[in-house]
Amino acid sequence: MSQQQTKQYQKQQEELERQRMLERTQDYPFINQMLRMLGMPERK
Repeated sequence: MSQQQTKQYQKQQEELERQRMLERTQDYPFINQMLRMLGMPERK
């Protein structure tokens, strides 16, 4: 792989990671609601 391709690949991976993080934080209210229903402490 050329250096250019490597950079592009790393960039894509970072984008994917960022999107995964966003999806995860959007899940938190739902998770917290479930935990509350189960009478457990919330995740921060």
